[in-house]
Amino acid sequence: MVTPRDPDFRGPLVCVRSTDVAALVAALRDAHIVCSSRDDNLRVSLHLYNVEEDVDRLLAALAEHRRLLA
Repeated sequence: MVTPRDPDFRGPLVCVRSTDVAALVAALRDAHIVCSSRDDNLRVSLHLYNVEEDVDRLLAALAEHRRLLA
């Protein structure tokens, strides 16, 4: 994780290190998960309209593409 662990320094954005962020963003897009890249990291923005199932789908997709995580 790139996102600070200290709650005083984080918000609804989560950044994750990746070995190939373009491939990871593309794989997640294929799974209908909207995200982007920033500074060679995966950037996921969670908001009030996301539900628990959305987070579960993201985590499952990240586990499926674990080889792309740093």
